[in-house]
Amino acid sequence: MVGIKNMPSSEQEYMEARSLQLLHKKRMFALISILFFALAGSGTAIEYWYNYFYGEPTQETQPIPDTEASQLAATAKGYELVLKREPNNQTALEGLVQTRLKMNDSKGAIEPLEKLIKLHGDRKDYKILLEQIKSGEKPKQ
Repeated sequence: MVGIKNMPSSEQEYMEARSLQLLHKKRMFALISILFFALAGSGTAIEYWYNYFYGEPTQETQPIPDTEASQLAATAKGYELVLKREPNNQTALEGLVQTRLKMNDSKGAIEPLEKLIKLHGDRKDYKILLEQIKSGEKPKQ
C-alpha cells in the first residue's frame, strides 16, 4: 500500500481534501447531535418548570392530611370497605367499633356492635360495651 506522502500531488491533495471533508462532516454531526439533545432536554425541563410554577398541583405537591381525625376517618373507611366484601368479618367489625369510639361517634359504633352481638352472642364484653354506649357512659377501651 502506498502512503499519502508517496502519492502524486493531485492524489495527495485529494486525500487531504477528502479527510478534511470527513472531519468536517463528523464535527457537524456531533454538533447537530449535541444541539438536538440539548433542545430535547430543554423542552422537557421548560415544561416541568412551567407546570411546577403555573400548572395544577400534582399528587406529590398536594399536602397529605396527617391529623388524627383524618387518619381515623381513613381507618374507618377501610373497615367499611372490608365489610362490604365480608359483612360478617369479626376483625373489621371490632376495628370499626373501636375507631368510631375514638372518633367520639358512639351512635356510629352501635350498629357494628349490635352485629357483633348477633354473630357472637356468647361474648359478654360486646354486650357490656353496648350497654355503656347506650347509657351515655364513656366506654373503657
